[in-house]
Amino acid sequence: MSQENVEEVRSLYDAFTHGGWDAMLAHLPPEFEWEADPRHPHGGIYRGLEKYRAFLKELDEPFEHTAVECEEFLDKGDHVVAFLIVRRRPRGSGAEMEIHAAAMWTFRDRTPVRGQFFAERKQALKALQHVSVWICFATTARPRVVIGARR
Repeated sequence: MSQENVEEVRSLYDAFTHGGWDAMLAHLPPEFEWEADPRHPHGGIYRGLEKYRAFLKELDEPFEHTAVECEEFLDKGDHVVAFLIVRRRPRGSGAEMEIHAAAMWTFRDRTPVRGQFFAERKQALKALQHVSVWICFATTARPRVVIGARR
């Protein structure tokens, strides 16, 4: 089941890449909950898909382009962490910013029910520090088991 959760997270980001936020949100249940990093200007918890949709709309307002690339997945059963590269271009600008971040997805019965964004990858790893075994799925490599690892 763990590999299935990783594939579901991968498919969520693929849906975003090919169809935007609405395409990704179509794969989430109405009771989905998202927690944005508290240091972010829009930090907080968004309960329900419509509140999450409103958060994303407000978040994207200053940008004309957003791209999300998944670099690696850390899997622990009902929790999947995705290491992300988020590229954004502000409206009216040729400059692009790049953010290396992470998102932790929580599953219940193979359904993503909660997500949490971490501005720093090490925060996502701290959230999983109680986990002693992770299965890592790099986007270009075979799965490997990391026991007691700290990144």
